Amino acid sequence: MSAVYKHEVSSYFTNVTGYVFGAFLLLFAGIYMMAYNLRSAYTNFEYVLGGMSFVFLVTVPILTMKIIAEEKRQRTDQLLYSLPMGMTEVVLGKYLALLTVFALPVLIICVYPLVLRLFGNVWLPAAYSAVLGFYLLGAALIAIGMFISSITESQAVAAGLCFVVMLLNYFITSLASFASSTASGSLLAFTVLVLLIGALFRLMTRSGFASIVLMIVLEGALLLGFILDSSAFEGLFPEVMEQLSLFDRFYGFIDGVFDLRSVVYFLSVAAVFVFLSVQSLEKRRWSDNMTTYEKEEGDIDGPFALAVAVTETLDNGGETELIWVSSAYLLDDATNQGVSGGNEDFFLNCLNWLCGSESGISIHAKSISNEYLTITSGASSMLTALVVVIIPAAFLAFGIVVWYRRKKR
Repeated sequence: MSAVYKHEVSSYFTNVTGYVFGAFLLLFAGIYMMAYNLRSAYTNFEYVLGGMSFVFLVTVPILTMKIIAEEKRQRTDQLLYSLPMGMTEVVLGKYLALLTVFALPVLIICVYPLVLRLFGNVWLPAAYSAVLGFYLLGAALIAIGMFISSITESQAVAAGLCFVVMLLNYFITSLASFASSTASGSLLAFTVLVLLIGALFRLMTRSGFASIVLMIVLEGALLLGFILDSSAFEGLFPEVMEQLSLFDRFYGFIDGVFDLRSVVYFLSVAAVFVFLSVQSLEKRRWSDNMTTYEKEEGDIDGPFALAVAVTETLDNGGETELIWVSSAYLLDDATNQGVSGGNEDFFLNCLNWLCGSESGISIHAKSISNEYLTITSGASSMLTALVVVIIPAAFLAFGIVVWYRRKKR
């Protein structure tokens, strides 16, 4: 799992995706901090996180769209199946990498309440309770985004579908209020929800019969409950949607309420969608009617040549060398990162051999260091410039420099 984790973290911070995500969060944190704390003089930092929660509608699709979908598109997911670990470890490694990318801007945001405390009585327990709720909300939404990425091969489709799901969850309580509050109205709304669950189950299992059975069972349970006590359905749908809404549960933290049930709910949603992501990959793993990766009767005997080095002596006594590689994806970024840069080292060593040098080449890893600014001045204009412009721009600029230097190399 650690190898997958390191690979994914490296992939996000060797291109601009991780830095764009972090800069976007920091930018809106700075804007809302300017509006609520610096201009309106509120001492409640939790209002900043409550106001900027909508940024997840954009940032989560950006962060998660390629995590599995790109593996499928480039067929590098087959490399995952050959790793000496189960799909659970692979998915957990990817998910923990996403949480790490998300944690970096959140850790920077954690400094902001301490800065505001220099200028007034900021209640730190409420502020950091909101930060915890913000992170748990993001963790749950990221798990949903990763699952969506696992059911498609297109980054664009994954991002678009993820945005729609985030948007529906953001407005789910408001949308549910438009449903009829009568018992029959709630029954109809739940029936639509059952159809959506059946469609999702059909997408996951590709079994039309199983999805139909599931919908019949769920709808039967609804009808039975409606027949036994129809009055219980009055106003039930909006209440259920409010309980299911991730954002509404987060707003409790903004009001200063640390609800352990909401913490458990966020963790449960994350666990469920991580599990569904594992099942999605497992389903694809055996989609080609394979039953095992072990050698079976009728399989061609190895070993198989993945690359061949040939030396030929010419008539004039000279020698010529040729290296043939069986895969056109040798230097593909995703494939190379999947083996921790080993393909790049192999290619450079091949060039060395062709030039008459037998010594190997080692590429030393570049270390990434983050520096944080220390604020000593109490000027509001300086603080605004810092949190709205300097920190987000510096975060993004650092990412662009890393990406550009890697591209030039």
